[in-house]
Amino acid sequence: MIDWLWRKMFGGTAAVVVHEADMERELRWARQSQQLAIQKELGISADDDIQAWLRLHQLLKSHEDRIAALERGALGK
Repeated sequence: MIDWLWRKMFGGTAAVVVHEADMERELRWARQSQQLAIQKELGISADDDIQAWLRLHQLLKSHEDRIAALERGALGK
């Protein structure tokens, strides 16, 4: 009865919606796992938001400094 009502209201089955929700949950879990692995590799603490933001800004500043040095070297030649 519920499946029939669901089809009438939404044009699909409840099982499809549940399957999509499961897929979305698995995707979210995979992304979070990847994020935590990258944070660990970069020395970012997942438990300390302030430290995480500071470390991200340090990495960005270091990256920008390297690009500037490369550009100065290329322009100096």
